[in-house]
Amino acid sequence: MTRAPKNPERAAIEHRLNIARQDAAFLIERLGIRSAPVDPVAIAHTERTRLRLCPGDYKNGFDGRLEYHADKKRFLCFYNTKYDRGATEEHAPRTRFSLAHELGHFFIEDHHEYLRTGGKSHESRSEFVAATPVEQQADCFAAHLLMPDRLVKPIVNQDELSIELISEVAGTFQTSFVSAAIRAAEVSHFCGAIVGVREGSVVWSRRSEPLIERGIYPGGKGPVRSTTGQKAWASYATGDSIIPPTSGWARDWFSIYDEELAARLPVTESYLPARVMDTLIVILSIPEDELFDED
Repeated sequence: MTRAPKNPERAAIEHRLNIARQDAAFLIERLGIRSAPVDPVAIAHTERTRLRLCPGDYKNGFDGRLEYHADKKRFLCFYNTKYDRGATEEHAPRTRFSLAHELGHFFIEDHHEYLRTGGKSHESRSEFVAATPVEQQADCFAAHLLMPDRLVKPIVNQDELSIELISEVAGTFQTSFVSAAIRAAEVSHFCGAIVGVREGSVVWSRRSEPLIERGIYPGGKGPVRSTTGQKAWASYATGDSIIPPTSGWARDWFSIYDEELAARLPVTESYLPARVMDTLIVILSIPEDELFDED
């Protein structure tokens, strides 16, 4: 199998994300959480002597902010409830993610100590829109806290990645489709990936582990190369709410170092507009039987 060149910067980011995953998993285990949906408010209340929740409609100011007040030796966790308008649950999926994101800043040791020792608080805009390593780490923590491996894997691995499967995950865990899609890609035993497109460019992607095992790697950020993907983005940009699935080529979405495989490998592309995040979600699925030649 051909392996991708090592990228030190990517390795450093992955190390930080692994810390977030481990911290979230440890917290889930410590609290004995065994069913979905996971309640971030209840989790915050387990730290009530050190952490106070401050929900409110903060308009367009921020999604969340964690502050440390040394005089009271207490953290204040502000999270925006403006997304709760019309929600059927106590909190809408994006509100739940905002709170879980701020809990990441509280429970990840480096973030906690930075604030406790005088570091400046910052306003977060959650759900995978921030580019800084600290915010990416908090996003990762939030996704793994709300959708723990032990609970999400049995659902995801019923079938290959699809809009229907990801919708089931989002409904079960009361998360946004974006968060559910990312977690589904991370734990899937099938060959697939999730790509976020904004303004005609790939801004983030998540792939399933079997892709890497077969020598198929993320294609990186930048303008969408797929012709079918470009047409889908054009439909999204004109306001279409339903974009039919289509077939394309894996080489337009991934880095494939096996030239023969790259030349022939197809991919199914499904699309879901996520307008609250100005993002077109692309679900990529590669047929297992296409990964090997006839021999």
